[in-house]
Amino acid sequence: MSRVQLGKNRLPRFNMPFEAGIAYAMHTLNPYQWDHHIGILDGVQYQHNASISDLAGLDTKVHENDPVKAIGCVRDFLRKKSARTLPGAKHVTDRYLAFQGTLAVAAKKNKVKLSELKSWNYANDLQDLMASWILQNPS
Repeated sequence: MSRVQLGKNRLPRFNMPFEAGIAYAMHTLNPYQWDHHIGILDGVQYQHNASISDLAGLDTKVHENDPVKAIGCVRDFLRKKSARTLPGAKHVTDRYLAFQGTLAVAAKKNKVKLSELKSWNYANDLQDLMASWILQNPS
């Protein structure tokens, strides 16, 4: 899962497109050896065409910069590529919103700022909170 957008210095971080390029190469160059699939999401319809034309032919999904729509896009992609039954997008979204509603209290309890929890430097802390919340709130 990668997202490219401008940072504080008005430049995007290019490790995300680099990783997407590796995934694309695995997907296209050796489809029989690798059980590898690639899903491309974009915030705006056809926005990626302005910077990269090689994605033509891939079924790009648009999330309109809305986390709820992005959840639905990812859920649908995973379902198409999996033999497993997955919960619906509404259920996943409801759980996402419920978790988001606990973050301010969790941040205070863990003596970190909410803005810190939402930064890359605190990604492991956020993952720990997610795992703990899931265990305490099974679906």
